[in-house]
Amino acid sequence: MKSTTQLKEARGERIDALESIVTTAEGREMSDDENTRSEEIMNEVEDLDKQILRSEKLEKTLKREAVAVAPGVSTSSSDEMQGNRKGYDIGKAIREAGRGNLSGLEAEMHQEAQREFREAGVSPSGTLQIPIALMEKRANTVSSSSNVVGQSQQGVLAGLVPDSLLERAGANRITGVAGSVLLPSLPTNATSVVGEVITAGASDAMSGVKIDPVKMASMITISQQALNMSSGAFDSVVANQFRKHSGALIDEQFFKNVIATGTYMKRKETAAAVVAGLGFQNINGLIAAIGDANGLSPDAKFFGSHASMAEARVTEAVLNSGVGILQGDKIAGYEALASSLCNAGLLTDTSYNTYNEVYNTAATTNITNEATLEPVFLANMADTYVCYWGGADLVVDEYTSAHLGITRLIMNVYANAKTGHAASAGYFVSDPV
Repeated sequence: MKSTTQLKEARGERIDALESIVTTAEGREMSDDENTRSEEIMNEVEDLDKQILRSEKLEKTLKREAVAVAPGVSTSSSDEMQGNRKGYDIGKAIREAGRGNLSGLEAEMHQEAQREFREAGVSPSGTLQIPIALMEKRANTVSSSSNVVGQSQQGVLAGLVPDSLLERAGANRITGVAGSVLLPSLPTNATSVVGEVITAGASDAMSGVKIDPVKMASMITISQQALNMSSGAFDSVVANQFRKHSGALIDEQFFKNVIATGTYMKRKETAAAVVAGLGFQNINGLIAAIGDANGLSPDAKFFGSHASMAEARVTEAVLNSGVGILQGDKIAGYEALASSLCNAGLLTDTSYNTYNEVYNTAATTNITNEATLEPVFLANMADTYVCYWGGADLVVDEYTSAHLGITRLIMNVYANAKTGHAASAGYFVSDPV
């Protein structure tokens, strides 16, 4: 897509050519060739005027628009971006991308998204890119007639925005980043400030965390017939699947990052050959461990498997009290969320196979149920960050399954999620089986 400046330069060249024809024919009638050429130039100028107007509008909109309209942004800017979203046809873009002949608004948005990826330091591998400014969570009403019951649907563009559990839990969303994101270090016990230099004990310093993009792929297969007949309802199904899967990948990446830091709490309960299930003593131990490390806040959330949360509902916090560990949706005052991603697959058997690694004890006897252990996390969401590099990167593959009449859509999201400091998240292991 040519910039506004390039289009204006091209228009200036046409005007110069037209003036040259007029000057040459001064004092006489223009020849047929001169008339024909001048008509062609005037048509080109008229077309360039339209392109310039559209380019100026597009550049202005993309400059002022983020993923969602921020407070203080004018309504006119929002209306302009809504117009681009309305005009963008994801079905047309997919069909044309597969043939390698993108055109119109879809081609312009593709080039804008490529620019975003370049600035973010990411090399997209897909055949179709969509800028993040077009990706907004929204719903459209099918009918506004008073005698027709409208149905809320979500377009494909809306569904390309990952809908992760972390963001619903209150994590900070960061977009428009480039390269590695380095969160600032935080000394927790400054003893002096001299010449703008903060001195802190080595044990008190919370090192800054670097967040790098991770490529996460989701794939949907669609028949050629369904793609050619795509409608709002069809787009909604595709959108929801992309959103759920890519959001889950981001959540899983966060849990893996927490485990990779090695910030896990050894269980407080008495050592035994088999690790027991969820226990209130271990939950309180995890709260205390993160709190003592200055990583806890009222925004902290528990994350565990559905089996762990079910166990927490029926396990008494205090023996014979009749009060479950999980009350409503909270554990010890902190909201608890269930995720199927908090499973044994996040852990490796070799990491949790001795008393010494699981319990606060010097015993070394091997445990016998390490393969079924699951992590229970506690994370400070105020210090949790979900970062996105660029918009949507779609691979439109019409060839791999062409003999079956199927097109594969593979969406790559370049994202990552971490806490700003390792002390802001931790976990212990339990066996809810």
